[in-house]
Amino acid sequence: MAKVVGLSGAQGGGKSTLLQALQDAGWKVDDFKVSRAVQTQLGWERLDQVLESPDTMMTFQNEVLKQKRSRDEELRWGGSAGIILTERTFADICAYTTYWTWELVDQRKWTLADGAAWLHDYTLRCVEAQKRCYDATVMLPFMSHVVWKPDPNRASFSTVNAIWENLESFTQKFDLLSIPKFYVRAASTEERVSEVEHFLRSL
Repeated sequence: MAKVVGLSGAQGGGKSTLLQALQDAGWKVDDFKVSRAVQTQLGWERLDQVLESPDTMMTFQNEVLKQKRSRDEELRWGGSAGIILTERTFADICAYTTYWTWELVDQRKWTLADGAAWLHDYTLRCVEAQKRCYDATVMLPFMSHVVWKPDPNRASFSTVNAIWENLESFTQKFDLLSIPKFYVRAASTEERVSEVEHFLRSL
């Protein structure tokens, strides 16, 4: 059985760059981008189509959760040994779902009661998957020196702080403190790799 370590952080913060550098350094990395895969399957040109309606959002996020869980369970129990790093966790999925749920409520496309009830159930599913699939998480905050690159396949820059707050909230609640968590503090990719490698070797 492998140890699976998830890399969490808001969009555009450098997760893909860090994972590539860790892979170059010899670590096993699964860089499957589940949201983009589901977006492609649905034939969406832009991720913001998720906010067209509650049904659209629920369809998208249910499929994201399903595919991510299947993928990460296979990573953990699929026969490989050692440590495998994966891009995003169920905390990330829940963070975006939380943001989009309240956006739909604010836009009066969803009632508060219906939105809150569905989000509660979805959150519990994410919590259960987080406990089942990960041995540790690495948290990558969005830092001021990072240059934002617009991309129709990711959420807008204006959501960065909200997503990070949702991530923090998720990982601090729901009896998840037993999963080791490491915060990346360094600015350069080289220093980040060194930090993460030190943490990984401690697992």
